[in-house]
Amino acid sequence: MHIARELVDTVRRNTSIDWTVRENVQAKMRIAVKKILRKYGYPPDLELKATETVIEQAKLLAEVFSETKTYTIKPNADLSVAAEPNE
Repeated sequence: MHIARELVDTVRRNTSIDWTVRENVQAKMRIAVKKILRKYGYPPDLELKATETVIEQAKLLAEVFSETKTYTIKPNADLSVAAEPNE
């Protein structure tokens, strides 16, 4: 897996409803990001700046990361399948 994909996946997994204002969630995310950077041999002297950049970009994309799907129940639908995602 490439570093960018792994970073995005990690950020998505570590987001919660109010993660942009909760320092403990951001701290957990920073640790996860640093582990990935180390795994891929990222230079230690650039690690802090890269970690903060990833967190700032994640904040800018917070709405997309926490996006939920909207479901609707179709009239006269088979109730074994209660809802279908809107597309």
